[in-house]
Amino acid sequence: MASNMFKFKDSIRLSDSFGIRLSIFLVILLVGINGIYIYSKLGDLKESRQRITDIPEFRAQIDMIFEAVQKSDLGMRGFYINPDDKMLKPHTESLTDQQNSLKILTALFQKYGLETRHLLEFMGKVKVYIELNDLLIEKIRAGDLAYVADVVKSDPGYQLWLDYSEFIPEVDQFLTELNQKSEENYQQD
Repeated sequence: MASNMFKFKDSIRLSDSFGIRLSIFLVILLVGINGIYIYSKLGDLKESRQRITDIPEFRAQIDMIFEAVQKSDLGMRGFYINPDDKMLKPHTESLTDQQNSLKILTALFQKYGLETRHLLEFMGKVKVYIELNDLLIEKIRAGDLAYVADVVKSDPGYQLWLDYSEFIPEVDQFLTELNQKSEENYQQD
């Protein structure tokens, strides 16, 4: 009987030792799983914050494109009224502004999986309009003011504004949805 008692005590000791090891293993496993979960949630949180900060950049760059058109128009019209090269500064700046905004917007469109076709079509129209202003500036330099007056009267900028008005609601809707989704994900995370 004494020998059975020793076997029983030894098996309890083995059982206690195994239970302690199992408990330690489970605690380490749970801490590891929790760490992985927290790490993934931090990544989700960072992604949500990035989307929220990208939205104003989207809007600013879209506004910058139309501002570039207005600056080009201002420079050309200013030069038409007063053919001094300093009047062309807004037009010259618009070329750089338009190119920079296109690069940034293209990257943002691709980042969020937006169809860039509409952006590129609109930017093609912007480029044509700015090139028209280049032509008008050359016509002013050449003294062909009748040609310039006819083009200015036909107001090709109005059609570009209509194209912009058609393009921008689609982008605004996407940005509104992206903002709502990002805010919901951020709050949830």
